[in-house]
Amino acid sequence: MFDFFNFIRLCLNCKKYKPPIDILCENCWRHYYNLSIYQSGSESNKYIFSVYRLWEWSVKNDLEIKKIIYSLKNGHSKVGYNRLARLLLSNIQSQIYKNEKSIFIPAPGKYENHAYLLAQQLSVITGSKYLDIFSSSLVKQKLLSKRDRKNKRFNLKFKNIKSLGGYKVIFVDDVITTGATAEAAYWALGRPKKFEVWVLAERLLTDI
Repeated sequence: MFDFFNFIRLCLNCKKYKPPIDILCENCWRHYYNLSIYQSGSESNKYIFSVYRLWEWSVKNDLEIKKIIYSLKNGHSKVGYNRLARLLLSNIQSQIYKNEKSIFIPAPGKYENHAYLLAQQLSVITGSKYLDIFSSSLVKQKLLSKRDRKNKRFNLKFKNIKSLGGYKVIFVDDVITTGATAEAAYWALGRPKKFEVWVLAERLLTDI
């Protein structure tokens, strides 16, 4: 589908106008592909559920990842999200993902936020179900203390979640740091037997 916004935006990295541009121009996308040294689709062991990521967000690639993440929060391009979804899926498929019955559920936020669009594109690419079930989060995660993040609870837009039975529930967000957001979703959904978290980046920085 033609995305007009790809032809009026500047590349967020080089700031040049080289259409078509989804988030980055093609030259800068090739630069980001070289970040594969930081890629890891392997399971992270520090959470109570399986977490799969495209990038490890560390001090080594802090600037590059910030550009991507902050760009996603300040405007969207469906073509750009589709590209990121395919990169994430490719990284995971090579190690763990199988075409079983899955349902993608985005982290709560405003309509058409970063998690919403990423989960939507993952659903389209895989042919899996998509469910936007969480009410919008009114308080920004970064404004919460670590204790408040841990105790955060999500409200559901509707209460009947029995349809999740038999599905692998894949919670989608852009970044995981402490795991508190994903854990709140896990409890709100009744602790599904098959629950995974897919993110673009796992933040490993110490200054959180």
